[in-house]
Amino acid sequence: MTLYHRQKGAALVIVMALLAGALLLGTAGMQSAIINEHLAGNYRLVAQANMNAESAYSRVFEESLETINWGGESYDQDDIEKMRWEEIKDLGQVVDQCEEKASLCFYFPLIVNGKECFVAFGTVSNEQEEPLAFSDPFFLFVN
Repeated sequence: MTLYHRQKGAALVIVMALLAGALLLGTAGMQSAIINEHLAGNYRLVAQANMNAESAYSRVFEESLETINWGGESYDQDDIEKMRWEEIKDLGQVVDQCEEKASLCFYFPLIVNGKECFVAFGTVSNEQEEPLAFSDPFFLFVN
């Protein structure tokens, strides 16, 4: 048997190994791209929620301080910052909402650390009105 006859199947094996390696690289690249797309989408949602909170925060300045009901309960700022969505939405009456369907902009007039304070939040929701992202609280102390 000559050298030529022994090498007939070697090219096929090498090409198959190269194709398998290219397939693995392509699959890893696609997974990385999908993860990056999800990260970018999540970042966009959080940024939109923060902009919604800023929108509510800017409307605070339209309020007349004499007519605001600050409520009787005092809250600690650290406790508000650690609250989950279910606890935040039950803090008090929602004063303002965004005009967009999937967005919620609101603030609460509260007593925080013994001082009158507006606490603003923003959310982005899905079609079932479940929050996808919500902002950190924005605090505006009046006095």
